[in-house]
Amino acid sequence: MKTIGTFLTALFLASAGVLAQTSPGVSSKPSGFDIEPSDSLHIIVDLNKLFVNGDWVDNLLFAANNGEDIYIWTWSPAEHPSTHPYVNGIGSQAWKNSNDSLKMKKVDSLGDLVYVFSMIPTVFYSPDPYDKDNPLDVSKVYDEDIHFLVKPKDGGGYGDPDIKSGDLQLMVDPPPPPKIYPIPTTFFQDGYVEFNYDNNIEEKQSMRDLPPDSAVMIFFVTTELDSGYWPVGLFEIDDQELQPVLLNDDDGDGVFNLAMQPEEFFSGFTQTPDEKLIRVKAIVRKRTITGFNPDDFINDTFIFEVGCD
Repeated sequence: MKTIGTFLTALFLASAGVLAQTSPGVSSKPSGFDIEPSDSLHIIVDLNKLFVNGDWVDNLLFAANNGEDIYIWTWSPAEHPSTHPYVNGIGSQAWKNSNDSLKMKKVDSLGDLVYVFSMIPTVFYSPDPYDKDNPLDVSKVYDEDIHFLVKPKDGGGYGDPDIKSGDLQLMVDPPPPPKIYPIPTTFFQDGYVEFNYDNNIEEKQSMRDLPPDSAVMIFFVTTELDSGYWPVGLFEIDDQELQPVLLNDDDGDGVFNLAMQPEEFFSGFTQTPDEKLIRVKAIVRKRTITGFNPDDFINDTFIFEVGCD
């Protein structure tokens, strides 16, 4: 969903009043907008809340109410070949013989006719789920979401009435970046990195709507010698002293940034010239402060590990 083409499609659909979304009756734990696709995901389907768009859904409800097991049948972000352990169906009439590995669990505590299927998306959709070193790329899950339907083991077809839900979708988006984040995410002490502070998502009222040239980033550095230093004191107020850590917001969009080469930027705060940086902590405060007033500081400290060459 983060590709340009998909973004434009979503924009077009939104203008038409039909914004793509997770299907009715489908939810997940954790939320599809909060998951890391390399972690466990529980897909929840409430058959009573499905959008009914054909006799096949009535047939599905009839089968479920008569105690038949319900299976997931999925094709995106990948549809597996017959040799894959998570192939949708088995044999020459696969639609009539769902893979037992894809049977959903009926969870009565969540409601009547509520079924759950648990997976790790990057493993489940990978070409070889037994090869833990080569999972499906996370971006493919984010880009394509999870598309599926649910059905009994025998979904009908081949001249018999279909027994299935309509096509269902669980939207999966990466969580938004935190208030402070580096670009690139993995950075090295001899490379360049830009630290960003997004004031638009600041929840602390006293720190919201900061104008340009009004935010300062304070760093705490940990090195291989386990030493730590504040390059500029928390309470420095002299403009000349603050200049190295004054955040830029050239276009006034509320996202402040500071570009640096860590090795050079922190060179005055290590015990030896070639001392390795291990991690960097960062907080933000207002440019102008009077003594120590908590309202002039964000509440959070963000920690970033420095990559190893």
